[in-house]
Amino acid sequence: MIKQSPAQFYMAQQRSLAENKNHRLHATFNAVESSTPSIDPFGALTLLNDETLAAGKYVERTLTPGSIVMIIPIVGAAECSFNDNDQIVIPGEAFTHHSPDGGTLTIKNPYDESPINFLYVSFSVTVISDVLQSNDFLIAKANLAERNHFHKLYESFQTGLSVQMSIFDGRAEIIHSMANPTNGIFTFVINGAFEVQGRLMESHDGLALWETEEIEMEALSDNAIMLLIETPLIGFTAT
Repeated sequence: MIKQSPAQFYMAQQRSLAENKNHRLHATFNAVESSTPSIDPFGALTLLNDETLAAGKYVERTLTPGSIVMIIPIVGAAECSFNDNDQIVIPGEAFTHHSPDGGTLTIKNPYDESPINFLYVSFSVTVISDVLQSNDFLIAKANLAERNHFHKLYESFQTGLSVQMSIFDGRAEIIHSMANPTNGIFTFVINGAFEVQGRLMESHDGLALWETEEIEMEALSDNAIMLLIETPLIGFTAT
């Protein structure tokens, strides 16, 4: 029997939206002006944006000093530039950047004809990185050919914060144990459908869980893709 824990659901249809002819941004947490009721961050997880960028175009982000940002390509490669440093990341990889002094990050579509789709994830200054040095970055790769178990794209041993992703076969089941039971878990469905702790989740839905040591999930469709984030619950108050 699945042990029920406190949870908050973030439906795909409730995400805020900002778009123009070159760029579309769906924000799980309110990051743009919107008539959608306020959706606060989940602990140290401050942004989870699903973004599409037209061919040859770019967007710039002003970074909060001390924050950690991640670019996770879903469709097509993304070019990430900071401090005259250009890095290309492809699906199955994640670009992670930490800058104590802030600065600007540019994300560009390197293709002449095709749009790209990526996730933009940000963690607050309260998360101390024991992996990244000042103004540093890393590119992690997940072997998504190895299905049905999570691959870590980022991990902080000090806080238990981690970002993981995997592709699942239909009816594949998994039990995920927390690195730090005082943290929370945020699951985001990139593709397909899942049942997580007895709750149905479909594409682009999010689910926050806390006060639990493990979660149970089952993929309900073939090639279902899940992003799983374990985050410190700094500043989080249940609503």
